[in-house]
Amino acid sequence: FNFAFEYFRNGGFGRCAFLVVSDDQEWVKDNLLSNKTNSDVFLINGPERNPHKDLALLSLCNHSIFDYGSFGLWGAVYSGGEVVTSNSYGQAHQFIVYKRFHFFDPQPDEELITLGRYEKLNYLS
Repeated sequence: FNFAFEYFRNGGFGRCAFLVVSDDQEWVKDNLLSNKTNSDVFLINGPERNPHKDLALLSLCNHSIFDYGSFGLWGAVYSGGEVVTSNSYGQAHQFIVYKRFHFFDPQPDEELITLGRYEKLNYLS
């Protein structure tokens, strides 16, 4: 996720706020919110769990980052904008950036970016 955050922070998108919706709040706190460079990352859903409100909020976002699962997928579909997601769950730090999200064949405006642990991102134009 941190690589995807950097893609949006440094890719000409202006100031960013990352709204995180997850059913594993402890993981988010331990892995995303504990990183001091992630002061722009916010855990949105609380213990009361309102998935309909969470999905409505995701639909209002300009862009999306998600890893797996239908909830994140639908949030990305409804939001529009660019979507960063994992390209292969067997290969660490490999992502695909969709300029617009779709369910069908790859489009000419997609590009695979492979990220090493200490590599700089190559941003898409």
